[in-house]
Amino acid sequence: MTQDILGSNLDGGDADTLVLGPEVLAQVIDTPPPEPVVRAVNDFFKEGKRVKILLEENDNIPPTGQFIGVQGRGYMLMPGRVAEVPIGVINVLNDAIMSTPEIDPNTQQVIGYRDKLRFPYRIVP
Repeated sequence: MTQDILGSNLDGGDADTLVLGPEVLAQVIDTPPPEPVVRAVNDFFKEGKRVKILLEENDNIPPTGQFIGVQGRGYMLMPGRVAEVPIGVINVLNDAIMSTPEIDPNTQQVIGYRDKLRFPYRIVP
C-alpha cells in the first residue's frame, strides 16, 4: 500500500512504500543546503576562479585544438596539454554531451542510447 505523508492509501499496494505529500515535498525543496556547503560552492564558482584541466585525446577534436567561447572570450584547448581555464569553460565542457548507441551483443541492433561527454577532460591538481 502506497501512502502519502498524511497516511492516506494511494494505490492499495505495499504498506512499506511512502510517497511524500505536496506540503512535505515543498518543504524539502525549499530547505537550503547547510551553510558550509553553500560557502564552498560559492568559493569554487566565484568570478575569476580558474581550474587546471587536461582535455583528453578525442576523434571529435581537430588537430589544431578545440575552440571554446565563453562570454565573448575564446579559448583554444589542445588535447593532452594542461590548460588553466575559468569555470565557464568547465560549464561548456559539461554541457557538451552526445548520445552514443547501445548495441545488443546478440542481435547487433541498437537497443537504446546513452549520453556521454563530447570532450572528456580531467581536473589536474
